[in-house]
Amino acid sequence: MSEQDPRVLLQKADKALQSASGGFSFFGNKTEKFENAADLYTQAANCFRVQKMNKEAGAAFEKAAAIFTLNLNEPGDAANTLTEAFKVYRKSDPEDAARVLQTAIQHYISTGNFRRAASHQQNLAEVFEVEIGDETRALAAYEKAAEWFEGDNAEALANKHFLKVADLAALKGDYAKAVANFEKVAKSSINNNLMKWSVKEYFMKATMCHLASKVSYYASSTLPTAAVQYS
Repeated sequence: MSEQDPRVLLQKADKALQSASGGFSFFGNKTEKFENAADLYTQAANCFRVQKMNKEAGAAFEKAAAIFTLNLNEPGDAANTLTEAFKVYRKSDPEDAARVLQTAIQHYISTGNFRRAASHQQNLAEVFEVEIGDETRALAAYEKAAEWFEGDNAEALANKHFLKVADLAALKGDYAKAVANFEKVAKSSINNNLMKWSVKEYFMKATMCHLASKVSYYASSTLPTAAVQYS
């Protein structure tokens, strides 16, 4: 096997990690060994990635991230490595992609990188919605992304995601949530030169959701009576 065979690199990484974890060594030397092991796992992951072995690539990235987290106390490097795992898992294993990205997001939050956390929360929502097809988890993820963007004073990005929450809520029949989010964006857009032309549309959608909720309530409340009358 060639030097760049990912399995060879993986074996070297395992040995490097074992060496770093066992026995006594000076702190600096031990740190270098862990860094070397993480680097070898990353190299192996990238070689797997080139060969389109996405699951193996993701697993190797996760091993590197674990070293950054547990042995080197580098949450930023761990987060960046897990986002690479997310990219390769997303192509074939969306649940694994969501899992590692959620961990990466927590690392970004712990280091105060809220804008990046919000951006990846958006990616997480898209995976839930598109690849996995779970609208409930997608809605919750979009809502969290919107709140984080709002907290970071990124109004346009926040509104974009509040609208996504409104759309998904309406599709799920949660008209109260849909109305609340459409109206929230409409009110925040009134004094925004770029958004003010859409205010009427947002209020119209909120009104439609109001009407839909009344129709839904009327249908559900009259159905039992109708059933009794025609039984």
